[in-house]
Amino acid sequence: LRDYQFSLEDMPFNQQGFLPKDTDPKMAWAKKNLLHDPIEINMATRRQLLRIPGIGPRSSDIIMRVRQSNLIKAQSQLKKMGISTKRASKFILLNGKRPTHQPQLL
Repeated sequence: LRDYQFSLEDMPFNQQGFLPKDTDPKMAWAKKNLLHDPIEINMATRRQLLRIPGIGPRSSDIIMRVRQSNLIKAQSQLKKMGISTKRASKFILLNGKRPTHQPQLL
């Protein structure tokens, strides 16, 4: 909770008071809160970045540093920073646009 700056009230508890067993709590929170309101990588605060699945404390610091001199426009830039674009792409905007998302083939 502390590393990702979530409060207890932010956690996606079910009606019985448990966290979901079938998904990561951060992913469950993002699906509920970010799916229809993605975060712009180039404008986000550190706290907002930390709430995106695939972005942790180290990678959020890298994003903050890189974007001081360059706009982040492509998923390839995020991958070079060590970010799991597979997890993050549904919840972000890159320079105002959603990155292309490849659905997984079964």
